[in-house]
Amino acid sequence: MENYIQADEEEMTMITQTFKKFFKKAKENLKRKNLNKSRNSNREQFTGCFKCGKHDHIVKNCPLKEEQEQEQFCKQDCKLLCKQVCK
Repeated sequence: MENYIQADEEEMTMITQTFKKFFKKAKENLKRKNLNKSRNSNREQFTGCFKCGKHDHIVKNCPLKEEQEQEQFCKQDCKLLCKQVCK
């Protein structure tokens, strides 16, 4: 009978330790989420383009980005043409 009581006590100790670890991790995760929220709120306050710094558009619509994409597209076309001509 004492073996069962001792086994139950050990089991309860393990369960208690597991719960303590779980709640400790949950608390740490909550702190991280709150920290991320404060960081995101700072980002939400900024409106404008991260590429050129102007406030009248966002990166998606940045004229500099469009120019760079066109240049890259032309370079790719030139490479394809060169490969076809050299064959």
